[in-house]
Amino acid sequence: MEKKTIILTLLVFILALIVRCYWFSQKQGFHTDEIFTVVVSKNNEYGFTQYFDIEKDYTGKELKDLVFGFNDNSSKEIFKDLKSLRFHNNGDTPNTPLYYSLFRTFQIGNNSNDVKTIFQRGFYLNLILFTLSFFFMFKLLNLLNFEKQYIPFILALCYLNTGTISISIFARYYALQEAAFVIMAYVFVSIYKAEKINTFKNCLRIVISGALTLLSGYYGIFYSAILGLILLVKKRPIWFLIISFLTSIGLTFLIYPNYLDFIYAPRAGILDNSLISNIIDYFNLFAFASFQILLNYLFYIVITIVVVTMLIAHRKFLKDNTLWVLVSVNVICYILFLLLAPQKVMRYTEPLFPVLVLIVPAIVLETKKFKLACISIISLILVISFVIPTKFESYDSMLNPPRLAISRGNIENLFINTSCGSIKDSNIPLLITETNGWNILNVIPYLRDEQLVKIDYSEEPETLKGKSILLFTEKSLILPSDIKIEQEFSCQRFKGYIINN
Repeated sequence: MEKKTIILTLLVFILALIVRCYWFSQKQGFHTDEIFTVVVSKNNEYGFTQYFDIEKDYTGKELKDLVFGFNDNSSKEIFKDLKSLRFHNNGDTPNTPLYYSLFRTFQIGNNSNDVKTIFQRGFYLNLILFTLSFFFMFKLLNLLNFEKQYIPFILALCYLNTGTISISIFARYYALQEAAFVIMAYVFVSIYKAEKINTFKNCLRIVISGALTLLSGYYGIFYSAILGLILLVKKRPIWFLIISFLTSIGLTFLIYPNYLDFIYAPRAGILDNSLISNIIDYFNLFAFASFQILLNYLFYIVITIVVVTMLIAHRKFLKDNTLWVLVSVNVICYILFLLLAPQKVMRYTEPLFPVLVLIVPAIVLETKKFKLACISIISLILVISFVIPTKFESYDSMLNPPRLAISRGNIENLFINTSCGSIKDSNIPLLITETNGWNILNVIPYLRDEQLVKIDYSEEPETLKGKSILLFTEKSLILPSDIKIEQEFSCQRFKGYIINN
C-alpha cells in the first residue's frame, strides 16, 4: 500500500475522531437508555426496579446521588458490581452485560454524581470501540477487491455518516456491537477467502470474534449464526468449524453464565408472537422507518440518486462474491433487526452501517468516466451532513415525529431541542407525577442541587402550595380551574407547567 494512502487513512481517522468529540461537546441531554446504562452498571435499583419514596421531599442533589452517585470506586466495589453483572446483569435480562461491565470499569476513580463526567467517561469507552471498528474495517477493505487508493474514501463513507457519529456519542451497547460486527465481518472474509482454514490462528479468530459478537447484544445471535452457517456450507473441514463455533459459545457462557435469560424477558420479542405482530400490525411503520433510517443517517437522498444513476447508466459493480455475500447478510439482518426492534429507530440497525454502506463504493468506483465526479459529490454530501446536520432526536424520546431529510443527515442523542431550561434555571419546588417510575430518570439530570422535588405516582396528584413546577406524562391530567398557569414547556417525555396555586 502506498504511503499516500496510509496518510489519507490516518487523516480520515483523525477527522472522524474530531467530529465525534465536537458533537459530544454539544450534547445537552441524555436518552432514558443512557441513564439506564448508569443505573444497571452500578447495580442501582432506583428508577429501574425500585420506586422513589413518595413520602419524602427530595432535593435535586439527593436524587442525583441516588441515580448517578459513584460513591465507592475502589477495586473491591468495582469487582463486586462486575460480579453481579456477570451472574444476572443486575436484572436487565433483555440485554447482555459486557458493555455495562466496560462502562462500570471506566468509572474507576470517579467519586461524584456529576452527570457530564460520568457520560464523558462513557464517551472515552466509545472512542476506543470506534477505533477498533475503524482498524478492523481497514483490514477488511484490504481483503476485498477495492483498489487500495480508494480505501480512505470508503472509510470516510463508513465512519463520517451521521448514523455512526450519533452512536459514538450514545452511552449504550450499540458502539460495542458495531465494533463486534466489523471484527466478525473481517474474520468471516479472511476465512471465506482462505485456502486452508484449519489453523490455530483461525480458530482463535472465530472463538474471540464469535463470543464478542454474542456478548455485544442479543441481535448478535442472528449475525453470527448466518455468517457461521455460510462458512459451514462453503468451507472445509467442517469439523474444524464446528469445534471453533462450540468453543466460542462455551466462552460466551463462561463469561456470562445466564446468557439465555433473554428468553424469559418480557421485551425480548424473540420467542413470543411479537415478530408476527410487528409484520402484521406495523408493516407500514416498518417500511417507512427502513427508508427514514437509511436516508437520514447513512445513504442520504443525493448519494442514493448518484448510486442508482451510476448503476442504471453503467450496469457495473465490483466483482467480489465475498463482498456481496457479506452485504447480503447485513441486508437480511437489517430487515430482521428492525422487525424485532421494540421501536423502529436507527440505533437497533446502526451496527450494520459500516458494512451496508459498502454498496456505494462497490458501484460508483466501478464507473470510469464519472468516478471523480461521483467521489466529489458524495464527499461534499458527507461533509455537509456532519458539519450542519439536523439536530433530530429519535422519535421514541417523544421529542420528534419520524420524518425524512432532504439535503443532509440527522445527528441524534444531543437533546439540544429539549426545553428543560425552565427546570435548570429555577429554584421553585417541583412535583413529578408519573405512573411508570422509570420516566423520572429523564428529568433528574436537569435538576438543580438545591431544588425541592416531590414525586407522586398516583393518577390524581395533589399540587404543591404556592408557585411550583408540575411535570407529568399522562395526557389526561386535568388541572384544577383555580390554578394560574404562568408557563408551559416540555422536558424530554414530560409536559411541564409553572403554576401558582
